[in-house]
Amino acid sequence: MSKYLEFPRTDGSPQKWPVDKLDSTPSGGEVNFMLPIPFDDPLSIKWRIQVGREVAKLLGLEDFKEYSLKDFPEGYKFYLHHKGDVVEPRTDPYLYGGSSGRFRSPPEFIRHAYWLLTDDTLNRRNCGCKYCSFSKRQSEISQDLGLNKSVSTPKPPNFIKPKVRPVARPRKHPSMIHSPVNSDRVADLRSSRQFRPGELVWCGLSPVIQGEHEDECIEFWPALVNDFSLKVDVTPREFKEKWSVSQSYLYNIRFLGVFHLSTVPEHCLLPYQAFGPSIKLIERLRAAGDPTLLKDRQRASGIRPKPMEADENQTQLQFTEAATAFALAIQIAAHLVRFWTPTHEYAFFGEVPSTSVQASSLIDNPPVLEIKEPRHEGLWWGAEKIWVDELVRVQSGRAQVHPRGSQLIHRPSPRADGRGVLMRVNAIITVPGSSRDSLRNCKVSGVLYELADEAYEEEISDSSTIMQEMFSSDIVGPSEPNKPPSVLVAPPGSVLTPFSGQGIMSNKFATSETNPFQGGGILPLSLPDPPPGYKFRSIMKPGYEIVLDVAFISGRYYPNLLKHPLLQNTLADVNPDDPRVSQLTALCGLVTGAVNSMECVDWVATRVAMLRQADTTARQDLSQHWTTSINELDPESMDVDIM
Repeated sequence: MSKYLEFPRTDGSPQKWPVDKLDSTPSGGEVNFMLPIPFDDPLSIKWRIQVGREVAKLLGLEDFKEYSLKDFPEGYKFYLHHKGDVVEPRTDPYLYGGSSGRFRSPPEFIRHAYWLLTDDTLNRRNCGCKYCSFSKRQSEISQDLGLNKSVSTPKPPNFIKPKVRPVARPRKHPSMIHSPVNSDRVADLRSSRQFRPGELVWCGLSPVIQGEHEDECIEFWPALVNDFSLKVDVTPREFKEKWSVSQSYLYNIRFLGVFHLSTVPEHCLLPYQAFGPSIKLIERLRAAGDPTLLKDRQRASGIRPKPMEADENQTQLQFTEAATAFALAIQIAAHLVRFWTPTHEYAFFGEVPSTSVQASSLIDNPPVLEIKEPRHEGLWWGAEKIWVDELVRVQSGRAQVHPRGSQLIHRPSPRADGRGVLMRVNAIITVPGSSRDSLRNCKVSGVLYELADEAYEEEISDSSTIMQEMFSSDIVGPSEPNKPPSVLVAPPGSVLTPFSGQGIMSNKFATSETNPFQGGGILPLSLPDPPPGYKFRSIMKPGYEIVLDVAFISGRYYPNLLKHPLLQNTLADVNPDDPRVSQLTALCGLVTGAVNSMECVDWVATRVAMLRQADTTARQDLSQHWTTSINELDPESMDVDIM
């Protein structure tokens, strides 16, 4: 017999409902509207059962599995968001009405529901949900609840039939003006530098900022890379011996939340995704903030964190005076990593045979299809700058990408199915005539790679097997029990296309008559080093690339991260099964990129605009929080990365 939990109080209000998004009229072949979900809808029932069961467990009820919510709290309303193609839009459920905004899943609402049932003061500081506490990622909360979701991994899409074409041939447009290579891109890709101007990083501090309590310890401070320089050290030797010359990079960085610049060596910096403040430290910061400092820039200018190995004479900061500035810094960073925008646009011209793979093999001179599309050389993706031609991590694991092989994608090498997938980016493409602020309208294309064992030798399939695979059916239905999981030939919104490499690019502002681009790329570049004990293996048929929605990018690839001196203590002290280990190995491609991924959602036109918006919004967030007037906090901005 079912038992019900009823809410004795609520923080809900109809003013929080998305009443401005109820119009389902299509625009440009797409829709974007909210559809109210009835009380007796199966999805509504599913949410109430899942939340009720977990809340009853938190309440210590022995028969917790028999409980569900009788209804959502007063003032709450359940919606299904329809967005995208008018024929087959994406649908996502949201629960609106609460003071924190909206909830996107039952696990997100569990802690908030428990708070409503147990706290008659309705003080949001006592709520443990991700939006009220701004202390955890949802994956951490789910793990604490025992929901067996230590990481947030996207659901593998079903097979879809890809559009397949042979390799594109170059086509020179008679009226085009050629563009020179972007110098920043060339410098970043050819250099051994780890970081790029404008990127968000963590800077190690020495000494650390220590408070009275053990967990009041600030070891790293978020900072932006302003510039870099090459340092050359020459060590004299004995007479007639060659002098020793070594080179290293120095970075000029700006600490977030304060007005302090410093120059530090590369080994004092970590990628933003490689670190996060502890839960206990976040809790201390929530209680230690001084909202007056947010508007007092003169006081803020006196807070000067000291980086490792910096030649700076300054007094040691106390935790109490640094806490507010540090909280502001991590809040600015939390907003900045949500932003994205493609950069350096140009026009691409190319051509591909317009027939199918099978037909093209039977026709000597198949007709061609001309291609003209807007492309970009770079992409600001959260904390990082990504360029065409570099290797990036994607969210799908190797087991999700044709584990049994196909016409265009090889089977995984032994033991590779548990590892990540990487893409060498051939192009960053925007859909012509579409809204540029939509993730669905920005694509990345490239060749996929896996990390194979270093001793692996490629097997050569016999021709009969290849021909059988080429003419077999490409369409496979949803996965069934006891069968391999659904995999992606191409994720939703993606398509397999020929490598459109060797096309031509133009730009109306360009004047150069030379064009060294080869497929959007500059001069041929070798792949970066794989992690020790592995080698890169292309999993695609030569001459083809896959096109993904830009949201499938997890971020940059860091092959030598596990050797970083600032991470050695962490790696030595934690259990191999600790989630922090998988989050670090994900940055090296050794596990699926979804374990540690950028979660960009908001398009902002320029990096400068991103920084201004992140700074302004972060100050508003914390001012409202610390003055206890926190009913209007942006729920998305409170998701601080923690390791």
